[in-house]
Amino acid sequence: MKDITKVIIFFLLLMIALPFYESKRVIMWDSPRGENVFNVFHGFVLVYAQGAESIKTGLGFNKKSPAINSLGPFVATTSAALGLQPTSTDSQLPATTISHNQMTFSPPSSPYRFLLVGDSFMAVMGGVGDILESSLVRFKELAVLRVGRVSSGLSRPDYFDWPNQVRQLIANNQPNIVVVMMGTNDAQSFEMISPEGQREIFKYGTQKWEGEYRRRVREFLNIFQENHLLVYWIGLPIMKDPVYSEKIKGLDLIYEQEILNFSNAQFIPTWGLLADQNGNYAPSLLDIKGRQMATRVSDGIHLTTFAGELVARQVLEIIKEDIALELKK
Repeated sequence: MKDITKVIIFFLLLMIALPFYESKRVIMWDSPRGENVFNVFHGFVLVYAQGAESIKTGLGFNKKSPAINSLGPFVATTSAALGLQPTSTDSQLPATTISHNQMTFSPPSSPYRFLLVGDSFMAVMGGVGDILESSLVRFKELAVLRVGRVSSGLSRPDYFDWPNQVRQLIANNQPNIVVVMMGTNDAQSFEMISPEGQREIFKYGTQKWEGEYRRRVREFLNIFQENHLLVYWIGLPIMKDPVYSEKIKGLDLIYEQEILNFSNAQFIPTWGLLADQNGNYAPSLLDIKGRQMATRVSDGIHLTTFAGELVARQVLEIIKEDIALELKK
């Protein structure tokens, strides 16, 4: 009986120690699971891993995100930036006046300094961001900094404040091109706090919610416009779950419409790229050799390497229409 107790204690300690030691890996590979009874355990593990990351960052165990080298040789760098913490815990975003006047914008000249930002599509290994980064670094006079945060977006700045984070990243790294892909976690209600301190829940699907979310998208895009950065916003693909897919389609429409107000930004749709001939969700597509290749992992949300390469290739082709890229020898 004592041996069984020792084994149980050993496994309990292992369950505590392993997520702490591998906290960054746990966070990177977390993904939305939908509404089910396992979300309690799933949420506990994620919160535990995020707490472990904060502790390790505070103790100096996590290295800071590398900066884009703007003076010396252009060496591609990357960071999941999982050690970054929100600079604000207030879910009330400050009111901003955003100009919708079209600005005259010319694409930047080399050297090109890319900043890739977004949610799990940018953060995880084998995702769109990872594949796009690997493609970009093959070109001359080009550096890449990839900053992704799983489960982040514009709906919950109390969890991860993207506007403040990108301001910090721009100030520290001076990019001239930004690629954005986020929104998979944003179709949710959020709390707003009035100047008088009154709290109100903006329910997803209401006009209030849409108005506030559009304002946040404009605020986010305005940061790039103020800094004269070329922006490519990658749209989200069709999803397996029909209800969730309709929500994502609505978010894509918001991004596409709001981007029309900014002459430095372009929306790149992926909906049709990963749908079948009838416009429906496609769990697999044919590759150039005529083989059926899976497009999604088990959650019906995140992409396989094959699908990620399809998206990254389309994004790269559009980028190459605007700027001159020369492959390294």
